[in-house]
Amino acid sequence: MRNEKRMILAVNPGSTSLKIAVYQEKECVVEENLKIDMTDIIQKFQTYSMDGDSALMRLIYDFNDEVQMDLRALDIVVARGGPSPPTKSGAYAINDVLLNTYRYSPRAKHASMVGPAIAAEIAGPLGIPAIVYDFDVMDEADLTAHLTGLPELERNMSSHALNGRMVARLIAEERGRAYEEMNFVIAHIGGGVSICAHRKGKIIDSVFVEEGPMAPTRAGRLPTRGLIDLCFSGKYTRDEMQEFVMMTGGLMAHLGTSDAVEVEQRIERGDHYAKDVYYGMSYQISKCIAEMSAALCGKVDAVILTGGISHSKMLTGWIAERIGYLGPIHLFPGGDEMRALALGGLRVLDKVEQPNVYDVVPDGFASLEQFYEAFRLPMPVRL
Repeated sequence: MRNEKRMILAVNPGSTSLKIAVYQEKECVVEENLKIDMTDIIQKFQTYSMDGDSALMRLIYDFNDEVQMDLRALDIVVARGGPSPPTKSGAYAINDVLLNTYRYSPRAKHASMVGPAIAAEIAGPLGIPAIVYDFDVMDEADLTAHLTGLPELERNMSSHALNGRMVARLIAEERGRAYEEMNFVIAHIGGGVSICAHRKGKIIDSVFVEEGPMAPTRAGRLPTRGLIDLCFSGKYTRDEMQEFVMMTGGLMAHLGTSDAVEVEQRIERGDHYAKDVYYGMSYQISKCIAEMSAALCGKVDAVILTGGISHSKMLTGWIAERIGYLGPIHLFPGGDEMRALALGGLRVLDKVEQPNVYDVVPDGFASLEQFYEAFRLPMPVRL
Protein backbone atom coordinates (compact mmCIF):
# COMPACT_ATOMS: atom_id res chain seq x y z
CA MET A 1 0.00 0.00 0.00
CA ARG A 2 1.29 3.45 -0.91
CA ASN A 3 2.30 5.66 2.01
CA GLU A 4 -0.22 8.44 2.62
CA LYS A 5 2.60 10.91 3.15
CA ARG A 6 4.20 12.02 -0.11
CA MET A 7 7.83 11.01 -0.73
CA ILE A 8 10.25 13.42 -2.40
CA LEU A 9 13.74 12.67 -3.71
CA ALA A 10 16.12 15.65 -3.97
CA VAL A 11 19.37 15.46 -5.95
CA ASN A 12 22.16 18.05 -5.94
CA PRO A 13 25.43 17.15 -7.72
CA GLY A 14 28.74 18.77 -6.78
CA SER A 15 32.19 18.43 -8.29
CA THR A 16 33.28 15.59 -5.98
CA SER A 17 30.00 14.25 -4.63
CA LEU A 18 26.28 13.88 -5.13
CA LYS A 19 24.00 15.05 -2.35
CA ILE A 20 20.82 13.01 -2.23
CA ALA A 21 17.98 13.28 0.26
CA VAL A 22 14.60 11.66 0.77
CA TYR A 23 11.84 13.69 2.38
CA GLN A 24 8.52 12.47 3.67
CA GLU A 25 6.45 15.61 3.31
CA LYS A 26 8.55 18.24 5.19
CA GLU A 27 10.61 15.74 7.19
CA CYS A 28 14.01 14.52 6.01
CA VAL A 29 14.11 10.72 6.20
CA VAL A 30 17.68 10.28 5.00
CA GLU A 31 20.39 12.49 3.51
CA GLU A 32 23.73 11.33 2.17
CA ASN A 33 26.74 12.81 0.41
CA LEU A 34 27.70 10.13 -2.11
CA LYS A 35 31.35 10.43 -3.11
CA ILE A 36 31.97 10.46 -6.86
CA ASP A 37 34.36 12.45 -9.03
CA MET A 38 32.12 14.28 -11.49
CA THR A 39 34.99 15.74 -13.54
CA ASP A 40 34.96 13.12 -16.29
CA ILE A 41 31.15 13.01 -16.42
CA ILE A 42 30.98 16.80 -16.81
CA GLN A 43 33.61 16.86 -19.56
CA LYS A 44 31.95 14.01 -21.50
CA PHE A 45 28.36 14.86 -20.62
CA GLN A 46 27.30 15.35 -24.25
CA THR A 47 27.89 11.63 -24.88
CA TYR A 48 27.53 10.32 -21.33
CA SER A 49 24.91 7.58 -21.01
CA MET A 50 22.67 8.26 -18.01
CA ASP A 51 21.31 4.74 -17.61
CA GLY A 52 21.23 2.07 -14.95
CA ASP A 53 24.63 0.75 -15.98
CA SER A 54 26.46 4.07 -15.61
CA ALA A 55 28.72 4.58 -12.60
CA LEU A 56 26.59 7.47 -11.40
CA MET A 57 23.27 5.66 -11.54
CA ARG A 58 24.77 2.51 -9.99
CA LEU A 59 25.88 4.66 -7.07
CA ILE A 60 22.31 5.91 -6.61
CA TYR A 61 20.78 2.44 -6.84
CA ASP A 62 23.37 1.08 -4.37
CA PHE A 63 22.37 3.88 -1.98
CA ASN A 64 18.74 2.91 -2.50
CA ASP A 65 19.48 -0.71 -1.59
CA GLU A 66 21.56 0.34 1.43
CA VAL A 67 18.78 2.43 2.99
CA GLN A 68 16.19 -0.16 1.89
CA MET A 69 14.03 2.38 0.14
CA ASP A 70 11.54 1.39 -2.53
CA LEU A 71 11.82 3.89 -5.37
CA ARG A 72 8.22 3.08 -6.26
CA ALA A 73 7.21 4.96 -3.11
CA LEU A 74 8.45 8.24 -4.58
CA ASP A 75 5.98 10.88 -5.73
CA ILE A 76 8.38 13.36 -7.32
CA VAL A 77 12.09 13.90 -8.02
CA VAL A 78 13.54 17.41 -7.67
CA ALA A 79 16.95 18.45 -8.97
CA ARG A 80 19.00 21.55 -8.54
CA GLY A 81 19.26 23.29 -11.90
CA GLY A 82 22.61 23.94 -13.52
CA PRO A 83 23.89 27.15 -15.13
CA SER A 84 21.18 28.40 -17.47
CA PRO A 85 20.01 31.57 -19.16
CA PRO A 86 17.84 33.73 -16.88
CA THR A 87 14.49 32.22 -15.86
CA LYS A 88 11.54 33.14 -13.69
CA SER A 89 11.27 31.68 -10.20
CA GLY A 90 9.56 28.44 -9.25
CA ALA A 91 9.26 24.90 -10.61
CA TYR A 92 10.15 23.78 -14.14
CA ALA A 93 9.29 20.40 -15.60
CA ILE A 94 12.46 18.69 -16.84
CA ASN A 95 12.05 18.30 -20.59
CA ASP A 96 14.16 17.68 -23.69
CA VAL A 97 14.93 21.38 -24.16
CA LEU A 98 16.51 21.61 -20.71
CA LEU A 99 18.38 18.31 -21.00
CA ASN A 100 19.68 19.12 -24.49
CA THR A 101 20.76 22.61 -23.40
CA TYR A 102 22.96 21.10 -20.70
CA ARG A 103 24.29 18.43 -23.01
CA TYR A 104 25.08 20.58 -26.04
CA SER A 105 25.19 24.25 -25.03
CA PRO A 106 25.53 24.81 -21.27
CA ARG A 107 26.16 28.34 -20.04
CA ALA A 108 29.02 26.88 -18.00
CA LYS A 109 30.26 23.38 -17.27
CA HIS A 110 29.23 22.72 -13.69
CA ALA A 111 28.27 19.52 -11.90
CA SER A 112 24.76 20.85 -11.22
CA MET A 113 23.89 20.51 -14.91
CA VAL A 114 23.90 16.73 -14.42
CA GLY A 115 21.13 16.90 -11.79
CA PRO A 116 18.15 17.18 -14.16
CA ALA A 117 19.37 14.19 -16.18
CA ILE A 118 19.59 12.09 -13.00
CA ALA A 119 16.09 13.17 -11.97
CA ALA A 120 14.65 12.33 -15.40
CA GLU A 121 16.33 8.91 -15.42
CA ILE A 122 14.85 8.00 -12.03
CA ALA A 123 11.40 9.53 -12.53
CA GLY A 124 10.79 8.35 -16.11
CA PRO A 125 10.27 4.62 -15.45
CA LEU A 126 8.19 5.44 -12.36
CA GLY A 127 5.84 7.73 -14.25
CA ILE A 128 6.26 10.54 -11.70
CA PRO A 129 7.19 14.22 -12.21
CA ALA A 130 10.81 15.35 -12.45
CA ILE A 131 11.39 19.04 -11.86
CA VAL A 132 14.01 21.71 -11.25
CA TYR A 133 13.17 24.27 -8.59
CA ASP A 134 14.51 27.86 -8.54
CA PHE A 135 17.41 28.11 -10.96
CA ASP A 136 20.42 30.08 -9.69
CA VAL A 137 20.16 32.64 -12.48
CA MET A 138 16.75 34.21 -12.04
CA ASP A 139 15.50 37.37 -13.72
CA GLU A 140 12.18 38.90 -12.74
CA ALA A 141 13.35 42.51 -12.94
CA ASP A 142 11.93 45.19 -15.20
CA LEU A 143 13.83 47.39 -17.67
CA THR A 144 14.62 50.00 -15.00
CA ALA A 145 16.67 47.51 -12.98
CA HIS A 146 18.56 46.32 -16.08
CA LEU A 147 19.62 49.74 -17.36
CA THR A 148 23.18 51.02 -17.14
CA GLY A 149 24.77 54.18 -18.50
CA LEU A 150 25.87 52.28 -21.63
CA PRO A 151 23.24 50.76 -23.97
CA GLU A 152 25.74 48.00 -24.86
CA LEU A 153 25.87 46.79 -21.26
CA GLU A 154 22.90 45.53 -19.23
CA ARG A 155 22.96 44.56 -15.58
CA ASN A 156 22.80 40.82 -14.99
CA MET A 157 20.59 39.33 -12.29
CA SER A 158 21.89 36.41 -10.28
CA SER A 159 21.53 35.27 -6.69
CA HIS A 160 21.49 32.38 -4.24
CA ALA A 161 17.76 32.18 -4.87
CA LEU A 162 16.97 28.60 -3.89
CA ASN A 163 17.81 28.87 -0.21
CA GLY A 164 16.79 32.53 0.07
CA ARG A 165 13.26 32.05 -1.18
CA MET A 166 12.74 29.05 1.10
CA VAL A 167 13.83 31.05 4.16
CA ALA A 168 11.57 33.95 3.17
CA ARG A 169 8.61 31.56 2.95
CA LEU A 170 9.41 30.18 6.42
CA ILE A 171 9.51 33.67 7.94
CA ALA A 172 6.27 34.63 6.22
CA GLU A 173 4.65 31.44 7.54
CA GLU A 174 5.82 32.25 11.09
CA ARG A 175 4.07 35.60 10.78
CA GLY A 176 0.90 34.03 9.46
CA ARG A 177 1.33 35.65 6.07
CA ALA A 178 2.22 34.57 2.54
CA TYR A 179 5.64 35.18 0.98
CA GLU A 180 3.76 36.66 -1.97
CA GLU A 181 2.37 39.38 0.31
CA MET A 182 5.69 40.54 1.79
CA ASN A 183 8.90 42.39 0.93
CA PHE A 184 12.36 41.16 1.94
CA VAL A 185 16.00 42.06 1.46
CA ILE A 186 18.00 38.82 1.56
CA ALA A 187 21.80 38.78 1.80
CA HIS A 188 23.64 35.50 1.24
CA ILE A 189 27.09 35.87 2.82
CA GLY A 190 29.41 33.04 1.87
CA GLY A 191 32.38 32.58 -0.48
CA GLY A 192 30.40 34.92 -2.72
CA VAL A 193 27.84 37.48 -1.60
CA SER A 194 24.49 38.14 -3.27
CA ILE A 195 21.89 40.61 -2.04
CA CYS A 196 18.36 40.60 -3.43
CA ALA A 197 15.15 42.58 -3.20
CA HIS A 198 12.11 40.28 -2.98
CA ARG A 199 8.82 42.06 -3.67
CA LYS A 200 5.64 40.08 -3.19
CA GLY A 201 7.07 36.78 -4.40
CA LYS A 202 9.43 38.04 -7.10
CA ILE A 203 13.13 38.92 -7.06
CA ILE A 204 13.01 42.38 -8.64
CA ASP A 205 16.68 43.37 -8.25
CA SER A 206 19.98 42.01 -7.01
CA VAL A 207 23.66 42.81 -6.63
CA PHE A 208 26.10 39.95 -7.16
CA VAL A 209 29.83 39.45 -7.74
CA GLU A 210 31.05 42.23 -10.02
CA GLU A 211 28.77 44.97 -8.68
CA GLY A 212 28.23 43.86 -5.11
CA PRO A 213 30.35 44.03 -1.95
CA MET A 214 33.73 42.38 -1.69
CA ALA A 215 33.62 38.82 -0.40
CA PRO A 216 36.16 36.22 0.76
CA THR A 217 37.44 35.63 -2.80
CA ARG A 218 35.51 38.21 -4.87
CA ALA A 219 36.75 41.74 -5.48
CA GLY A 220 33.21 43.10 -5.76
CA ARG A 221 32.43 46.63 -6.94
CA LEU A 222 35.54 48.41 -8.28
CA PRO A 223 36.30 51.96 -9.47
CA THR A 224 35.56 51.82 -13.19
CA ARG A 225 38.32 54.06 -14.55
CA GLY A 226 40.94 52.47 -12.33
CA LEU A 227 39.83 49.01 -13.46
CA ILE A 228 40.06 50.06 -17.12
CA ASP A 229 43.57 51.39 -16.55
CA LEU A 230 44.58 48.14 -14.86
CA CYS A 231 43.14 46.06 -17.73
CA PHE A 232 45.09 48.06 -20.33
CA SER A 233 48.29 48.43 -18.30
CA GLY A 234 49.88 45.49 -20.07
CA LYS A 235 50.76 43.90 -16.72
CA TYR A 236 47.98 41.31 -16.72
CA THR A 237 46.22 39.03 -19.17
CA ARG A 238 42.44 38.84 -19.45
CA ASP A 239 42.45 35.51 -17.58
CA GLU A 240 44.54 37.00 -14.78
CA MET A 241 42.14 39.92 -14.41
CA GLN A 242 39.19 37.51 -14.27
CA GLU A 243 41.00 35.57 -11.55
CA PHE A 244 41.65 38.76 -9.55
CA VAL A 245 37.94 39.63 -9.67
CA MET A 246 36.47 36.16 -9.07
CA MET A 247 39.05 33.99 -7.29
CA THR A 248 41.71 36.00 -5.49
CA GLY A 249 40.01 39.31 -4.64
CA GLY A 250 38.35 40.45 -1.42
CA LEU A 251 39.69 39.02 1.83
CA MET A 252 42.13 36.85 -0.11
CA ALA A 253 43.72 39.85 -1.83
CA HIS A 254 44.04 41.88 1.37
CA LEU A 255 44.81 39.20 3.95
CA GLY A 256 46.01 36.16 2.03
CA THR A 257 43.12 34.01 3.27
CA SER A 258 39.44 33.55 2.45
CA ASP A 259 38.70 31.87 5.79
CA ALA A 260 36.50 34.19 7.87
CA VAL A 261 37.25 32.19 11.04
CA GLU A 262 40.98 32.74 10.55
CA VAL A 263 40.39 36.45 9.95
CA GLU A 264 38.45 36.75 13.22
CA GLN A 265 41.21 34.92 15.08
CA ARG A 266 43.73 37.41 13.71
CA ILE A 267 41.50 40.28 14.82
CA GLU A 268 41.29 38.81 18.34
CA ARG A 269 45.12 38.65 18.42
CA GLY A 270 45.25 42.39 17.69
CA ASP A 271 45.68 42.48 13.89
CA HIS A 272 44.31 45.97 13.16
CA TYR A 273 44.51 45.68 9.36
CA ALA A 274 42.51 42.43 9.43
CA LYS A 275 39.86 44.25 11.47
CA ASP A 276 39.79 47.18 9.04
CA VAL A 277 39.30 44.86 6.04
CA TYR A 278 36.68 42.65 7.71
CA TYR A 279 34.81 45.69 8.99
CA GLY A 280 35.08 47.14 5.48
CA MET A 281 33.40 44.05 4.07
CA SER A 282 30.53 44.45 6.56
CA TYR A 283 30.29 48.13 5.58
CA GLN A 284 29.97 47.26 1.88
CA ILE A 285 27.40 44.53 2.57
CA SER A 286 25.37 46.98 4.66
CA LYS A 287 25.40 49.60 1.90
CA CYS A 288 24.18 47.06 -0.66
CA ILE A 289 21.38 45.94 1.68
CA ALA A 290 20.29 49.58 1.96
CA GLU A 291 20.56 49.85 -1.84
CA MET A 292 18.14 46.96 -2.27
CA SER A 293 15.75 48.55 0.23
CA ALA A 294 15.50 51.48 -2.19
CA ALA A 295 14.31 49.05 -4.87
CA LEU A 296 11.43 48.30 -2.46
CA CYS A 297 10.77 52.02 -1.83
CA GLY A 298 11.83 51.43 1.77
CA LYS A 299 8.92 49.06 2.41
CA VAL A 300 10.90 46.19 3.96
CA ASP A 301 9.16 43.60 6.14
CA ALA A 302 12.44 41.95 7.13
CA VAL A 303 16.14 41.66 6.32
CA ILE A 304 17.44 38.09 6.15
CA LEU A 305 21.11 37.06 6.40
CA THR A 306 22.02 33.57 5.14
CA GLY A 307 25.21 31.80 4.08
CA GLY A 308 28.14 30.36 5.99
CA ILE A 309 29.62 33.65 7.20
CA SER A 310 26.28 34.58 8.77
CA HIS A 311 27.51 32.37 11.63
CA SER A 312 29.87 35.23 12.48
CA LYS A 313 28.46 37.28 15.36
CA MET A 314 31.17 39.86 14.72
CA LEU A 315 30.23 40.48 11.08
CA THR A 316 26.45 40.24 11.49
CA GLY A 317 26.66 42.49 14.55
CA TRP A 318 28.38 45.21 12.52
CA ILE A 319 25.78 44.84 9.76
CA ALA A 320 22.89 45.02 12.24
CA GLU A 321 24.27 48.28 13.65
CA ARG A 322 24.07 49.89 10.23
CA ILE A 323 20.84 48.55 8.74
CA GLY A 324 18.70 47.82 11.81
CA TYR A 325 16.55 50.82 10.94
CA LEU A 326 15.15 48.94 7.93
CA GLY A 327 13.22 46.42 10.02
CA PRO A 328 13.62 43.08 11.82
CA ILE A 329 16.82 41.17 11.02
CA HIS A 330 16.62 37.37 10.81
CA LEU A 331 19.73 35.17 10.86
CA PHE A 332 19.65 31.83 9.01
CA PRO A 333 23.35 30.87 8.95
CA GLY A 334 24.49 28.43 6.31
CA GLY A 335 22.10 27.07 3.73
CA ASP A 336 19.85 24.09 3.25
CA GLU A 337 19.45 23.56 -0.47
CA MET A 338 18.18 20.00 -0.05
CA ARG A 339 15.32 21.14 2.13
CA ALA A 340 14.58 23.97 -0.32
CA LEU A 341 14.40 21.49 -3.19
CA ALA A 342 12.13 19.16 -1.23
CA LEU A 343 9.77 21.95 -0.18
CA GLY A 344 9.62 23.10 -3.80
CA GLY A 345 8.61 19.58 -4.82
CA LEU A 346 5.96 19.54 -2.10
CA ARG A 347 4.49 22.80 -3.44
CA VAL A 348 4.05 21.09 -6.80
CA LEU A 349 2.48 17.98 -5.24
CA ASP A 350 0.13 20.21 -3.22
CA LYS A 351 -0.78 21.99 -6.48
CA VAL A 352 0.24 25.33 -4.98
CA GLU A 353 2.38 25.67 -8.11
CA GLN A 354 2.13 24.24 -11.59
CA PRO A 355 5.52 23.45 -13.14
CA ASN A 356 6.53 25.91 -15.85
CA VAL A 357 7.48 24.70 -19.31
CA TYR A 358 11.20 25.15 -19.92
CA ASP A 359 11.47 26.80 -23.34
CA VAL A 360 14.46 29.12 -22.78
CA VAL A 361 16.70 29.71 -25.81
CA PRO A 362 20.32 28.69 -25.06
CA ASP A 363 23.01 31.38 -25.09
CA GLY A 364 24.32 32.19 -28.57
CA PHE A 365 21.19 31.18 -30.46
CA ALA A 366 18.35 33.29 -31.83
CA SER A 367 15.71 30.59 -31.38
CA LEU A 368 15.18 27.01 -30.25
CA GLU A 369 14.82 26.01 -33.90
CA GLN A 370 18.31 27.36 -34.63
CA PHE A 371 19.74 25.53 -31.61
CA TYR A 372 18.19 22.20 -32.63
CA GLU A 373 19.30 22.62 -36.25
CA ALA A 374 22.88 23.44 -35.19
CA PHE A 375 23.22 20.12 -33.36
CA ARG A 376 20.99 18.16 -35.76
CA LEU A 377 18.57 17.28 -33.02
CA PRO A 378 14.95 16.33 -33.66
CA MET A 379 12.77 19.30 -32.78
CA PRO A 380 10.61 18.48 -29.73
CA VAL A 381 6.85 18.37 -29.89
CA ARG A 382 5.42 21.89 -29.79
CA LEU A 383 6.04 23.35 -26.33
